[in-house]
Amino acid sequence: MPATTDTRVVVTGLGRNLAHDTGPTAFRLEMGPEAFTLAIAGQQPVLAAYRDLETIAVDEGRVLLVLSGGQVRLVAEQLGAGLATLVGEMRERRARQMLTDRLIDLPNDERLELLEYAARGEHGVAQLAFHPWGFALMPLDERRPWRQVRRADIRAVRPDQSAGKVGVEVSARLGRDGAAFELLGLGLATVRTAQRFSTLYEGALADAAAIVARLLPDTPLALRQRAASLLVDGRPTSPNDLGDAWEPIERAVLAEPTFAASYAALRAKSGGTAAADKRWIALAPAQPGDPTKHMAWFLVGLPGDMLAFELVSAGAHATYLFRARDSFDAAVFDVSECLIDSRFLRSAMYLTEAALADARHQRQRLAIAALPSLRAARARFVGRLIHTDEDAWAATLDEAVKWNAANPGATNAWPGTDQTEGD
Repeated sequence: MPATTDTRVVVTGLGRNLAHDTGPTAFRLEMGPEAFTLAIAGQQPVLAAYRDLETIAVDEGRVLLVLSGGQVRLVAEQLGAGLATLVGEMRERRARQMLTDRLIDLPNDERLELLEYAARGEHGVAQLAFHPWGFALMPLDERRPWRQVRRADIRAVRPDQSAGKVGVEVSARLGRDGAAFELLGLGLATVRTAQRFSTLYEGALADAAAIVARLLPDTPLALRQRAASLLVDGRPTSPNDLGDAWEPIERAVLAEPTFAASYAALRAKSGGTAAADKRWIALAPAQPGDPTKHMAWFLVGLPGDMLAFELVSAGAHATYLFRARDSFDAAVFDVSECLIDSRFLRSAMYLTEAALADARHQRQRLAIAALPSLRAARARFVGRLIHTDEDAWAATLDEAVKWNAANPGATNAWPGTDQTEGD
């Protein structure tokens, strides 16, 4: 069945707004591409985005719609054929809008699948969305959390045609639990569904191998294979991880003299401190499935438990500084996860609350509200240094390091940071 989220759909029936304690009365609900209008007789019409829906529940031919804030708690009934339309379209459009907030693009010609699932004693029905970077499993029961999985974190896919089910295991990283779940009642779709999961994972490995091959065409095959197995979809990797593959990767990523110079300056700044040996490199395709264009970044530990990050493959040349007081590994994880989740939208990490209020930054505001990794990176953010003049950059870096050391409990950005947008 084709998707209909770009069309207008109207449903009418009788409804009772429990928030106003009124009896059943006629209502009209019109769904547009980005928002819907609910008009209940005798009450002011409400224009709401689909993300404003906190609850969509069905019970014996009635539908409960609850909007955030609790001002609308509509029990809709006597819907006739409109029941399936109301529930199906509202769920479809809400999920798509919430995925768009997470910077996930979905094709418009394919509706989200509704599937039975089971996971750790949890059992229900969920919407399943595949996208280039991974998938999202979204239970219809709003009390259950979404499972949003990066394609590189798919560890195993186990189809069982005889039982019509597919088991999926997800890797655990940096102390975070892995996850396992099963999709049930798939019937003839068992093989097709398993292939979609497997294709995602295999695509991540293929992109990594192609990127490494382009960067290191004359490096021994064993080193290329080791690097490709680790540098998958933005996973930060250290010299200890890469072993003999580190130096060729480091040279290839820092081929541009400007970035090589700032990397060397940042490493020199660590001196003999505990941060001296803290360094990581990460690679990812700019778009999954197209390894001809990739993103590369490095991260370097600095004194005072501060982490420096630079994206070396796109955008303005800038150094980003983050707090790493809990651990460098945790900070590296948060920053790199944020980059992938935000599709390399660096401005969302550093724009102030005042700047985010500007209508031009609506995409960043929605992404911050929707992405935990982006909020984690923002909580760590110290400053942003533009490379307009190398002497000035070095002096400013010194100031930021001193400020961070003098303000160990600070949660705000360094007052001297550059906060102009530079994506």
